[in-house]
Amino acid sequence: MKFIYSALLAAMIARVAAGADETARKPLPHGTLDLQSVEGLAVRVALKTDKLTVVTPYGTLQIPMGEIQRIEFATRVSGEDEQRIAAAIAGLGNSRFRAREAASAVLRRMGEKAYLALQEAEKSPDQEVRRRAVQLLERVQQQLGDDLIPIRAVDVVFTRNSKIAGRLAVSELEGRSAKGAVRLRVADLRSLTLPDADGIDISKAIPDPGTLTGYENQIGKTFVFKVTGNTSGGFVWGTDVYTSDSTLAMAVVHAGLLTAGKTGYVRVRIVTPPASYSGSTRHGITSADYGPWQGAYRVSK
Repeated sequence: MKFIYSALLAAMIARVAAGADETARKPLPHGTLDLQSVEGLAVRVALKTDKLTVVTPYGTLQIPMGEIQRIEFATRVSGEDEQRIAAAIAGLGNSRFRAREAASAVLRRMGEKAYLALQEAEKSPDQEVRRRAVQLLERVQQQLGDDLIPIRAVDVVFTRNSKIAGRLAVSELEGRSAKGAVRLRVADLRSLTLPDADGIDISKAIPDPGTLTGYENQIGKTFVFKVTGNTSGGFVWGTDVYTSDSTLAMAVVHAGLLTAGKTGYVRVRIVTPPASYSGSTRHGITSADYGPWQGAYRVSK
């Protein structure tokens, strides 16, 4: 069954999306990277440094910015929080029930900051500490869902030819964004990506619109959307080229770009509608055949 959207809603969506059209850009300044913060902020910055120092188990490396394609940052905890977490972990094995409950409450409040410490507590010889650590880990996992993946103990730097695990030797990075000079606390960062590495400028990403019916008249334009893959709750018509009213969250799974529950950034190009659409079964989703339809799109990374 096809869904009909009002012309007014379609026009509003199109106006919001107009700023995300990928157009020819001037060469980017040296050191330009797309930033994603722990809080979900996405912005493009040009870093001032020519090299980044990374301390690894095998020595300290000076990595030229021109070689870096991506950085995935470790989950950092301040010294004060680290002490608070360590005390609470120790409190999980306290002989007094109230003290154990208080320690658990502290760790629940700390959330993902306590995750790595709780993983270590899972190995404790104390049965009560292990039991509570498992319960708290499960709670954090449920709260974070797919966002649990970025929790890591080390920074990972991807260059053109290598993958380097270690710790950046700085606590702050300086740079410039479209709004002016910025100072970035490394503890607040989730990732930095070279724009040309995956072709997606996440700073221009638009929330998932559901379907692309509001973009039908923008043939030839490409948009970036932040989407969480899904295998139900909508409909998909076509293969590789989808009808504009196909559910985007399902189309990206059908196309193999995301898995169910996985959140990521995808490009959607509005294309000339074909004469008909052929369905298929891919990645757990069966799309349907359809005849002529007034709008169509392709998805890609």
